Amino acid sequence: MAKECPKCFKDITSGDNICLPGTCNDQCKGFQTSCGWDPVTGLGTPNVGKILKYIKKSLEKKIKETNNYRKE
Repeated sequence: MAKECPKCFKDITSGDNICLPGTCNDQCKGFQTSCGWDPVTGLGTPNVGKILKYIKKSLEKKIKETNNYRKE
């Protein structure tokens, strides 16, 4: 869905989850946000209204394809 409907998610591109000294192990100190998917915010904040429109449009397309298949 994120590839087909990038506006379904509000990308968070500033911030981090960097650990304070003494609160993390040596293997992971935290991450910075970046454009697109990142370990801090994932895909970003979901836009429920746009997600619902995307799902509705996808379902309508599948129903139309199914109906066209039955007619052949």
